[in-house]
Amino acid sequence: MINLPKNIVVKVVYDNLCIFLQEKEVNFYYELPKDEVVFIKEIKKYALLTKKNIENSFFASKVCTISFKYVKIKGNLIIRNKKPGDLIFINGMNKKIKDIFINIKIPSFERNKIPILTDNNSIIAISNLFISDNYKILNNQEEIIYLHIWEDKNEGTY
Repeated sequence: MINLPKNIVVKVVYDNLCIFLQEKEVNFYYELPKDEVVFIKEIKKYALLTKKNIENSFFASKVCTISFKYVKIKGNLIIRNKKPGDLIFINGMNKKIKDIFINIKIPSFERNKIPILTDNNSIIAISNLFISDNYKILNNQEEIIYLHIWEDKNEGTY
């Protein structure tokens, strides 16, 4: 890694040469009320928790949608960045989120920007990359809730 003037960093990341602007450590934590848009200023994204699967045309840019079992939710839904020791239950076992990020080659400087969805009990999803086995939808009869996450290119309009 080489630090250049004006917070520019040059670093080899998984066989790639990356040039990026050094940013402060990103930490965020927001409760998600139903049917209200929440702006996550630290990662410049919006989140909407709803029982409706909204068409992509509603959003100003590409949307990430996570769908999961409503009945399994314990307490409040929270969107936050990863924390040391975070585990998610996938493929029948608890896995460290840190190890998952390493295995799928997410650069270390990007990991804290990836939204983690939790309730008061456990981690539900890592963005739309992984959903806990406990919250996966298994049939059409289950009540589903959707979390839509998007970045607004127009800063504040949607």
